[in-house]
Amino acid sequence: MREEEEIEPNPELAELASMYEEMSAKNAAAILNELDDAEAIRHMQEMNTENRSAILEKMEVEKAAVIMGAFAEPAAETG
Repeated sequence: MREEEEIEPNPELAELASMYEEMSAKNAAAILNELDDAEAIRHMQEMNTENRSAILEKMEVEKAAVIMGAFAEPAAETG
């Protein structure tokens, strides 16, 4: 039995994601680098793929790898 995802729509996170998307990728990455991994992942879940990619490109490599791994997990479970 597969557990349902615990992620529920969150208007506050959607607003934060929108703010990050309005920033330069470099500045958004600098802020997200300072958050713990789980928090950065939650913030980035609400972003569109193009903006998420641009920000990940500017993040610290190790942190970007953790975030990419988190986004890849659901795909691996269903595929």
